Order: sequence, then structure tokens, then C-alpha cells
Amino acid sequence: MVKDLFVFSCFMGLSYSDIEGLKNTNLQEFFDGNQWIIVRRIKTATSSPVMLLDIPKMIIEKYAGFAKDGKVFPVPSNSSINDRLNTISQQIDCLKDKKVTFHLARHSFATLF
Repeated sequence: MVKDLFVFSCFMGLSYSDIEGLKNTNLQEFFDGNQWIIVRRIKTATSSPVMLLDIPKMIIEKYAGFAKDGKVFPVPSNSSINDRLNTISQQIDCLKDKKVTFHLARHSFATLF
């Protein structure tokens, strides 16, 4: 699940707190026929519409029904996620000189588009 949430963040550019608070009501279909996530960012309080791509859609579908209170994902604590990401990065020998945290996902290649 940690890997999936990290990949979701890489594609969508949403922070940990935005994903943790993401509700099914934030998933909306627009007139263009695409599904979008419409959220008010926690940090900046600005509206942030983001079109759902195929991989993030698959991740949402994978965890459908697991979360409570209408949330999209059952998100573990940020410290727990960061510990697991660090373990994963060590196992795959990734970024030896840098600690991998969830925040790193927001600065991935996908957020440039």
C-alpha cells in the first residue's frame, strides 16, 4: 500500500495530507468525459483540479471499500509511510545518499506536466 500511495502521489502531485483527506466525493466526472480529483489543498487552501490518469485510477480501484468515512484510501501515518519507504529504497538500492520520504513524490517527474 505504501508503494501504491507513493506512486499515486508521483502521478497526481498531491501531498500526504491531501491524499489522507481525499474523499470519494472529490472524484468527479467532468463534461470532457474524464474523471478529475477536485480538492482544496490543505497547505495553501487553493482549489486543485487534477485529471485522473490510468495508473492512479487503478490504484483507487485497488483500494475501493477499504477506507472509512468516505475516504479513498486507508492511509497509514506519515512516519510509518516514511519508515517503509526508506526500507523499500534500501532493498532496491535506490538513492543511497538521500533519505526517501513521501514528500519526495511531490517533486517527481510527473508533477512537471
